[in-house]
Amino acid sequence: MTLLKKNISEYWKLIGVLVLTCLVFSPIFWNGFLEWDDSRYITNNLLIKELSINKILGYFTIYFDGHYHPFTLISLAIDYKLSGDSPLAFHITSIVLHLINVYLVFLFVKILFQNSNWALLVALLFGVHTIQVESVAWMSERKNLLYTAFFFSSLICYLKYIANKKTIFYILSIILFIFSGLSKVMAISLVPTLVLIDIYLKRDFKSKTVWFEKVPFLLIGIVFGLIAIGAQNTTWGSYDKPPFSFIERIPIAAYSITQYLGKLIIPFKLSGFYPYPTKINNELPWQFWLWLIPAILYLIALIKSFKKSRIVFFSLAFFGVNIFLLIKLFDIPIGDNLLGDRYDYIPSVGIFILIPFILSSIKKQQILKVVKGILVIYCLFLSVFTFSRTKVWKDDFTLFNDVIQKYPNVSIAYNNRGLGYKEKGDYVKALNDFTKAIELKPRSTKAYLNRGSLLAKTGKTNEALNDFSRVILMNPKDSSAYLNRGMVFAQLKKWDSAINDYNKAIELKPANYLAYANRGVAFGSLGEYNNALNDFNKAIELAPHYPNAYFNRANLWAQQNSFSNAIKDYNKAIELNPEYKQAMINRGQSYFNLNDFENAARDYSNAIRFDGNNATLYYKRGLCYLKQRKIEETKKDFIMAQKLGLNKNSEQLDNLINKELNK
Repeated sequence: MTLLKKNISEYWKLIGVLVLTCLVFSPIFWNGFLEWDDSRYITNNLLIKELSINKILGYFTIYFDGHYHPFTLISLAIDYKLSGDSPLAFHITSIVLHLINVYLVFLFVKILFQNSNWALLVALLFGVHTIQVESVAWMSERKNLLYTAFFFSSLICYLKYIANKKTIFYILSIILFIFSGLSKVMAISLVPTLVLIDIYLKRDFKSKTVWFEKVPFLLIGIVFGLIAIGAQNTTWGSYDKPPFSFIERIPIAAYSITQYLGKLIIPFKLSGFYPYPTKINNELPWQFWLWLIPAILYLIALIKSFKKSRIVFFSLAFFGVNIFLLIKLFDIPIGDNLLGDRYDYIPSVGIFILIPFILSSIKKQQILKVVKGILVIYCLFLSVFTFSRTKVWKDDFTLFNDVIQKYPNVSIAYNNRGLGYKEKGDYVKALNDFTKAIELKPRSTKAYLNRGSLLAKTGKTNEALNDFSRVILMNPKDSSAYLNRGMVFAQLKKWDSAINDYNKAIELKPANYLAYANRGVAFGSLGEYNNALNDFNKAIELAPHYPNAYFNRANLWAQQNSFSNAIKDYNKAIELNPEYKQAMINRGQSYFNLNDFENAARDYSNAIRFDGNNATLYYKRGLCYLKQRKIEETKKDFIMAQKLGLNKNSEQLDNLINKELNK
């Protein structure tokens, strides 16, 4: 009975931890998508907009955004299937995954240390700590949550295998490790983590079995490591790498590991972006070398604990092996972000294990009560801070205003805030932010591309061409620069120049469906209809959920008076984008040309719902009504068209009506 009561009590305490975790992260439900990565992973990601067997199998054959994570794409595709472009389902899944991870951390600690109270405290800290906000609030970090779930599931099965010697748990551990790697390649740190578990459990390292058990994990880890290198190399070039030698990276790594440790103790100055230090006279600031001191102290504590305390050693080493590849000693992951709160997600468990260990080491009850009181206040502080921090991730403005406040010289913060302003339609502020981003980082190809795109959108084509050409000078292998410059040439109706740039974009990136779609438009404008049709077909083959490809092919059919084919493609474009006003208008014209005036009028009516002040739409719908002899409706639409500025007087419109009636 006592055991039963204990289990019930443990159950309710765990429920309490999960409920509290859910509450502190609840503001996420009101957050939206970010332009930063969410646009690539979700809102503009055509890969996730169709959930089919062929599409799912295709995820396993591609790199995406410098990563190989097919399980992550599957997870996002499921959310998109459930909710489309609404962010709520994505946020719900993120919180559910975080809660699952809290539970798995509880099980892992409980099984390893045979102590449910320790497990509850570690799970609580893992659940509500502010460092976890980035992983949970940023939808693009689905991979972090997903690989963690499989990571701890694999460790739990490994522990059960050691305890029960049942092969099924060993096999499950391997399978779950593979699943973790298919979610995020950082799962390879599980291999040394298994060794740490063996050390803590005092397994016999003289036994061949202990070593042979690791062979499948090691081989799988090597495969995932090679895949990761290939994925990074396909996306990131040398121009993205910060200019630091390996020697300079040693103090940078020391700084990183100290920051990751420090932010787990006190989550201070958290940011969506952490810049590298700025070199002075081409040298790393001398102050950075001082970070070697706390890093060395960590290593000393790790080494000394090996003989003195297995728990302390396991905790410090668990943190170390799971953060090691992320401290920028080897420029992994590639990019100009020195730190990332998300990288502390799994390593944090190691440090949190030290807290119950320290509590259990205090023998004096008075001191223990004081420490427990401090711990309660600390957990409340974390909960409040986490609740507040989730709101920072609401949108591009809240996030990057926060980054700029803490690091005012970060180029990418202005670039990303500029994207938010552009999406909002505030082009002046967007232009200012893109320009500021370039001032801070003159070789920022992203900022030049974004500014060039904005300049082209606002009709400043010469300036846009200059920006895209500058990107090409900095990185001649940037496919998007050629694509964007080609689009500006197309804007200027310089079709041959546009086609040359589209050709180069396709040469550099053969799967560039946008280049095919735009080149098709250029060919069509030159009257090269067969070439245009081939390009539109290729664009649709590469991106069957890209509505513009169907729209452009429909326009091509209409140019050749093949209105039935045009209507089929307009149908598909509107199916993919139900608010595609121009496709409705063009389909209406195709129906009109086929004398299907009822459907033509319906399309113009739908277009009017999106653009109620368009005189031409009322005029065209009026013509449809006229063809159907609906004279009252015709007159109403003609009058409305005149009010909105139609360049036809009443006499001309009356003549149209009379001419039709006299046929």
